[in-house]
Amino acid sequence: MTAPPLRPCFTALACAWVSMEFLSLAILPLLMMDQPPGEAVVFLAGVMLAATAAWALVGGIILHRAWRAIQPHGGTVTPGLAVGLMAVPGFNLVWQFRAFVGFAREFNAISARLSLPVRPIPDRLLRSYAISNLAALPLMFVPGLAQVAGVAACVLGLLSVRAVVEGVAMLEAYESEGTGIDGAGLPLAA
Repeated sequence: MTAPPLRPCFTALACAWVSMEFLSLAILPLLMMDQPPGEAVVFLAGVMLAATAAWALVGGIILHRAWRAIQPHGGTVTPGLAVGLMAVPGFNLVWQFRAFVGFAREFNAISARLSLPVRPIPDRLLRSYAISNLAALPLMFVPGLAQVAGVAACVLGLLSVRAVVEGVAMLEAYESEGTGIDGAGLPLAA
């Protein structure tokens, strides 16, 4: 059974991420007011929580598929470990560097070693995304800065995920053309 294409997963992730970000831009200032939150704020917070859960689910699927795609070629982290350690609160702030930046480096090294006709994944972009996640954390409760940091993390995150999805899709397309790679990580004869 072949896995479904990653592009619809990216579209779902982008929708969840953008809705989560815009809802947080609307909710945070309302929650910081001196009066108790109204029903609309509670409803928006629930919608934001649902968008966050969708983002985590779809993001986990994409991360798992990405690491699974490079496993036959020498990937050093198993897909389950990559996703599982992202679910550990606190540790995920450190692990994201290995899960995202490490994936980009390994993907690029594998594609260069095998002379694959795929575009490299910019590891600087993924590193910038991980740093923006770290920077957004202490700024979460600073009005104005929280929104700027959130938008920056959202934009960098979408660009990063798009680069990973495109890279993995190119690798999968190359392998499915019959000019793929055998189990030892060597190109098959055309």
